[in-house]
Amino acid sequence: MFKHLRQLFSSAEVPPPAVSRPLSAVQTKELPDTSTGIGENSEVPDVFVCREAILGRNQRIAGYEFRHSQQVQSRLMKRAAVRRFYDDALIRNLAALKGDALLGTRHCVIELSPASFLHPLLAQLPKRNLTLLLSLAGSPKSIDGQSMRAALSALREQGAKIGLRWQRQGEVPEWMPEPDFVYFPLRDFLGSEGNSPVQESVAYELSQVVGKLRQGKRGLHDEEQAASLRLIAGELSTPADFSLCYRIGFDFFQGSFINNRDDWKPPRSSINRLRIMQLMNDIRQNAENLKLVQELKHDPMLSYRLLRYCNSPAIGLQHQIDTLDQALTILGRDNIYRWLSLLLFHMADPGYREWAYMEQALARATLMECLGRAAERRELDAMFLTGLFSLLDQLFGEPLPVLVSKIQLPQDVTAALIDRTGQLAAFLTLAEACEADDPAAIAAFAAELGLSDAAVNQAILSALSRTGELAELCAD
Repeated sequence: MFKHLRQLFSSAEVPPPAVSRPLSAVQTKELPDTSTGIGENSEVPDVFVCREAILGRNQRIAGYEFRHSQQVQSRLMKRAAVRRFYDDALIRNLAALKGDALLGTRHCVIELSPASFLHPLLAQLPKRNLTLLLSLAGSPKSIDGQSMRAALSALREQGAKIGLRWQRQGEVPEWMPEPDFVYFPLRDFLGSEGNSPVQESVAYELSQVVGKLRQGKRGLHDEEQAASLRLIAGELSTPADFSLCYRIGFDFFQGSFINNRDDWKPPRSSINRLRIMQLMNDIRQNAENLKLVQELKHDPMLSYRLLRYCNSPAIGLQHQIDTLDQALTILGRDNIYRWLSLLLFHMADPGYREWAYMEQALARATLMECLGRAAERRELDAMFLTGLFSLLDQLFGEPLPVLVSKIQLPQDVTAALIDRTGQLAAFLTLAEACEADDPAAIAAFAAELGLSDAAVNQAILSALSRTGELAELCAD
């Protein structure tokens, strides 16, 4: 297979200019103009971690790629020294995290230049589910192949996967090992057509390249290594792009199409959301357990889900819960209230847009909670609810003030959602800025709340890790 890969790279055409696209977090400050690299003990720029979701073939979020904002990306292709500068900042931010994985069970993809694969802090990154994506574009030809081969081998031995960004010109260097992933930027195939629909000739070319890789893969002697090859279709702008690459046979999909809300309709649910809101109101009014149990008994599906949730491994109880009254007593009202709020986002037969919407709501809620913890705030539950319910209007297809009037939320949560006043509103604004490519806004809002760049980065990454667990709970 790798023989085919080298041939495909070396025989490719000259690529068209790259097409920019928005990402989902931001870089905050300009770097000084420098032509030198960054040493291990050098001061690094203040950079916010940027992430973009990656879908699997089941149309659910399979992982995230961490990179810089588009504003920075356009700069990286111009000067290798600037690329190393920003790569250094990204690696340092990720290396500061604790644990054996950055995103739990999900894939974590990081694109780096060849020189950055020699960074000493890469050894400190959690390696489980980590893919280091090699970008050859703009890299100098005078690369120490022996050092690169040793570095890549060491990273693999530590558990990381090695990926390669596809390009339509150039050659794969001899020191490059068999890749575990190959990333295909669709925009490179479209050329001057930009974001226009993919033409048949382009679709044919892409399918031929993928077919040759698949065919070459079957010819490997090492069948286990051959089976590990995964192809990522990147920079997909429209649902049509996704459909095309899905038919061609890609394993993963990335791009702005994931958050496309064209023709969006409020998703259906097999759960009675009105009953959930009534139960939430009863809890806020300190209703007796007997009343709550009676409400739950009127909805067998909801009762079943509550008991299953209580007895799930995630809760970790030593004894099985058999009755609704036991569940209410042992879990406590605050935990039941949060569980009910998550159930509002349950969807029947969700597609990728529904999954992406749910992830956005959960990620915003957990990010607000993590930001509040970093700021040493006490109202963490209120922050979680504010982030979660800030997208409730899209779920129900009704104005947010109307929906909030149906749920008796804490006063500070209502003020943040409807009037945009109070401290919760300030944290909500910062969380929203972390989802947009707005460097000035995120820097200003973080400073107003007394949060450092490092604290915001830690909150973003911690929230993403927890979001995956919550998404599984909502999907169950």
